[in-house]
Amino acid sequence: MGPRMSTDNAGGAIIVWVDERGGTPDIYAQRVLAGGAARWTENGVAVCEEGGDQLEPGCAADGWGGVIVAWQDARNGSDYDIYVQRVDSSGVNLRTGGMPLSMELGHQKRPAVCSAGAGEAIVSWEDSREELVTGYDVYAGWVPAALASFAIRSVTDVGHDNGGQVRLRFGPHDEDVLGSATPILRYDVLRRIEPGYATSVIPTRHPGTGPGLISSLVRAAAGWDYLLSVPAQCETEYNVVVPRWLTRVRPGSTTPCSAFARRRNARHLL
Repeated sequence: MGPRMSTDNAGGAIIVWVDERGGTPDIYAQRVLAGGAARWTENGVAVCEEGGDQLEPGCAADGWGGVIVAWQDARNGSDYDIYVQRVDSSGVNLRTGGMPLSMELGHQKRPAVCSAGAGEAIVSWEDSREELVTGYDVYAGWVPAALASFAIRSVTDVGHDNGGQVRLRFGPHDEDVLGSATPILRYDVLRRIEPGYATSVIPTRHPGTGPGLISSLVRAAAGWDYLLSVPAQCETEYNVVVPRWLTRVRPGSTTPCSAFARRRNARHLL
């Protein structure tokens, strides 16, 4: 059902569709080479076979013979979220079950995917998190090439506060899990305050000098201001409200800044 197609950048194509061979809607894909032969597993590879319905896939080429796929996902049992997956040129999924891109309240549905080059993509979707106020809105998020969870997923305005704050959502570091040998203690959020400033989220790790010891040292590049810390609690997504990313430089004008996520090696004390 509902097939979507993208180029494989080699004269062929990759087709993505909804498939009910397992009893509930899942997402499958197949690569067809320039000569017309199917490249991947016969009858397609499973992009996602998690519980609940996976519907409305969108896709775009990753630039390396693979594809980036996004879909609306009901595995949580209550509403639809947006998940993404990257399938490489050989038909191998980069992340089992896909990576959550938006798990906000309400429905996130009908994603559209646009390639950003170098294995990255931008995904937009319909979103009902503010349905009682504005109805459905359109949101977008960035998909990193490695599908690394630890990345800023979205920066959105906080409503009804006269533009003073934004909500920053970011995924957990891969070591923000129970039983990690180098567990994350917290995430530090920083902002640069001069023109061209940005926001950084830095995971602070256990320094290895005894259980329960938490480092309070934040090492940031010159020009960065510490805003707040978020305890690491093995969540699938973190969100915080912080001052708006715009600085007024003269009446009637503003200078926007970038937002990005940064992490340190497990041996580094932050």
